[in-house]
Amino acid sequence: LGSEYDLLLCLHQQQKHLEAESIARKLIVSYGRVYTMEHVLTLKIRDVYAECLMHEGKYQEAVETLSEVLAVRKRVQGEVHFNTQSTTWNLAKSFSKQQKHAEAQVLHCDMLKACTLAYGPDDPKTLDAWQRMSQFMQTRTKTSAGMQKRPAEAAMHSQQHATDKRAKRALIKQESVGADLTHEAVSSNASQGQSAQRMPLPTSAAPVTLSEVLALGDLPR
Repeated sequence: LGSEYDLLLCLHQQQKHLEAESIARKLIVSYGRVYTMEHVLTLKIRDVYAECLMHEGKYQEAVETLSEVLAVRKRVQGEVHFNTQSTTWNLAKSFSKQQKHAEAQVLHCDMLKACTLAYGPDDPKTLDAWQRMSQFMQTRTKTSAGMQKRPAEAAMHSQQHATDKRAKRALIKQESVGADLTHEAVSSNASQGQSAQRMPLPTSAAPVTLSEVLALGDLPR
């Protein structure tokens, strides 16, 4: 079991979550049978298993696992224990990924209150809880702003698309009219050219006299 546990931690650090999840699932059963499900090592494996689920997008399964682990840690190790805090942050993160910000905020507030009462307002653990709370609120604000911005962007994009489409149709129509005018001009010029070629010679010329013909050259009289 020890070698498999080390392999699990190694795969988890290498972010090979799918392989780590498979090993963690087996180790939870084995460690639970040998050490019980509330043993520190079993809880650690369940934490790693839940983190793998989060990275794979299986947030609901991660929430269920972390909720069970957190209940045991609070009862066995206390609310402000390092392992309890780590499980709490992961659970809050899983709730946030599911857009369940109210549940995540409750966890942050509970942890901040517990750290303040146990260590005081200026302790590094309390300050860390404050920082995590601040980061959560900033992320929540950005997410809410992004969700409100998306419909406006979609409407603006749709309006721009419609405008571009109308402009394209107008341009095509203008080019078509120009082509028709050019064709008419060419046809008109061609018709005029043909009329000029077919124009008959004038027949009303004055008759030529004999003296004018004799003046052109030495012709016999």
